Amino acid sequence: MQRSKFMSAADKLDDALRENNDLKIAAAYYALGDEYEKAGDYPASESYFLKSEIYYKKLQDIKALAEVTRRIAKVQEFQSKKSKAVSTYNTAASYSAKSKDEPLKSINKKDAERIEASNISAEKEEEIIASKVREIEQSPTLKDELPETYIQLADAQVRSNNLVPAIGNYQNAIQNVRNDPDQLITLTNKLSDTYILNNDMKGAIESNKKLLQQPEIQNNAPKKVEVIQNLSKVYLRNNDQAEAAKALEESYRIAVQTGQTLEARDIVGKLADVYQLMGKGNKSVVLYKSFLKDLEKVIKADSTLQDLELIALTEQKIKKLEEEQVLKDKLISKQNTINFALLGGIILLTILMMLIYKSLRSIRRRNKIIALQSLRKDMNPHFIFNSLNSINQFISQHDERTANQYLTKFSTLMRGVLEHSAHDFIPLSKEVSMIENYLQLEYQRFNDKFTYTLHIDETIDQDDVLIPNMIIQPHLENAVWHGLRYKDSAGLLQVAITKNNNSIHVTIEDNGIGRAESHKLKTAHQRERKSKGTGNIEQRIKLLNELYSLNIQCDTVDLLNSAGTKIIITFPADIADKIPKHKTL
Repeated sequence: MQRSKFMSAADKLDDALRENNDLKIAAAYYALGDEYEKAGDYPASESYFLKSEIYYKKLQDIKALAEVTRRIAKVQEFQSKKSKAVSTYNTAASYSAKSKDEPLKSINKKDAERIEASNISAEKEEEIIASKVREIEQSPTLKDELPETYIQLADAQVRSNNLVPAIGNYQNAIQNVRNDPDQLITLTNKLSDTYILNNDMKGAIESNKKLLQQPEIQNNAPKKVEVIQNLSKVYLRNNDQAEAAKALEESYRIAVQTGQTLEARDIVGKLADVYQLMGKGNKSVVLYKSFLKDLEKVIKADSTLQDLELIALTEQKIKKLEEEQVLKDKLISKQNTINFALLGGIILLTILMMLIYKSLRSIRRRNKIIALQSLRKDMNPHFIFNSLNSINQFISQHDERTANQYLTKFSTLMRGVLEHSAHDFIPLSKEVSMIENYLQLEYQRFNDKFTYTLHIDETIDQDDVLIPNMIIQPHLENAVWHGLRYKDSAGLLQVAITKNNNSIHVTIEDNGIGRAESHKLKTAHQRERKSKGTGNIEQRIKLLNELYSLNIQCDTVDLLNSAGTKIIITFPADIADKIPKHKTL
């Protein structure tokens, strides 16, 4: 494992975890998985790739998921987790399809089929891999997959004892590897082993010598030591102990010079075994003494020991950071749960308050409706009582004919009043009809005290316009009983109903004695008690305005020189559009 790349990936993961940047975390885990795969630590590689996959899923990065799941499948295959690898290759194919990468989708499918075929038929396996090679060669985006695919084909051919084609495919793989000494060494070892299986020791030796001349190996002391040791193994397989010893001596020299303590120790053991085979046991003693003499110098020059310790510490650091991240996520999750609970509680409380408010509003509205009904019904007994007094007066005067006429008109009026008493609003035409009946009754009783006029604007559609029930009659009654009947001469009561823009105006004007003079004539009991009819009307108007969002107004004007009183009632002309139908007649 290259220390610089590993440390770079580890540092990036550290920064990403502290920033809580999911994209950077995913990329850092991917880089660590890549480094561990190159080092041959497949379990660690799989672990980091899986962590990368978790974050790419969170980010919903389909293209990255296609890439990382393929890498997971590969390291699973390297660990002989065949069934898992098949499943993961199929998952990678699914992501490739979603990212519209058809070539990669096809390669993933073929890899899944290849593993399944390897358990059934070597011939079928080779056929699938050969097809895969052809696809990769035709797709520029998949060129990096070519060396590994040649290796798969060669491995399959070795298993079926097709050694010559296998040698050719290993060589093809080597030719397609760029700047990867680890893969070159692995491939050359496979090629060398295949030469040996084919009884071609010369080919095995030459393949290692050729690798040794590659710049990637010559400029990398640890890899050079590794290749020379592999060459010594081939010499031993060829029973050439002298060349094996020379190769090991060369690798030992380089290991000591470049501070490779562990490699130098291993080479000493191997070289001692070769000396024993050659019958030169005394050279083994000299070798061990030389190693012990050089050991301190080698250790001081050995950066790999520090690297191993640093890598171990870094892995512990990563583990600690991950644990901190998990703890942080748990705390965030817990806080979110609390926040959601509080938010839910606030929402529930708000809903409850709204329901309570709505319920209270409904109760208040019902109470207002009940009060309005009570006030409306209270008008009827008041009116009936006054009318019966009039009938009683006619009877006491032995004027039965007039009493009968009055009673007939009164019964007609009462029928209309009772029919309308269940409604808050009635058409203006019906209210006008009751007004006319009432004025006729009062005129019949006080014909020597007043005359009256009733004017209605012809532009008003009396059947379409709605007004509050029994809102005008009490004012007419007040004008007659408290203003006009006390005059010495006959007075005049004028009633006018007009329209102005979107408002209806009812004007009731009398030239009676006025409110101030009428107040003087009242008894002490009457002065303490406000007119029941007037107070009733004020409350009804207030309730009607609140219940139906109307703007009904009633204004009283005292005319100059106590010459009477004017009442102006104003209400919207479009009441019919603002109230429920069941509230009207």
